[in-house]
Amino acid sequence: MAAKQPPAYSQQTGPQQVAAMASPAFMPAAAVFTQDSHPDSFSIRQLELRAIFGVERQMSVGEIFQRTRALPGIKQLARVDGKDIATIGAMKALLPSLGFGWGNLRLFAGSVPLEFIQEGGVMLAVQTDGGFAPGVREILILVARELGRHA
Repeated sequence: MAAKQPPAYSQQTGPQQVAAMASPAFMPAAAVFTQDSHPDSFSIRQLELRAIFGVERQMSVGEIFQRTRALPGIKQLARVDGKDIATIGAMKALLPSLGFGWGNLRLFAGSVPLEFIQEGGVMLAVQTDGGFAPGVREILILVARELGRHA
């Protein structure tokens, strides 16, 4: 019994035609990669925050906080110390056992609400003018994420 030839080398398609069809010119753009290729964004640190704040350079942590505090509705912003994250987590876990259900923990400092945004190992305490303007909570999540990358 004769061995079957692989379909790529059938009589209609010889090795030269197969090689031509496998060349980058015949492949969809998304399929053309080399092992060393990276997306354009690979080497840009703080990509999302640069886009949000309109900055062309890497920002210091102090500048990130300064720009974030200037967002609409933000009165104050602080990073919660690592040892205190567990305390706030314990308070959140306590609420359901008291019958209040799960959800975001919101405290008040005087009459001003204080909310917590956690992303990975970073938690931000945020005082607002009563709530977040559209998109601000999402920016805070990105800020916390970025701070976690460079902790």
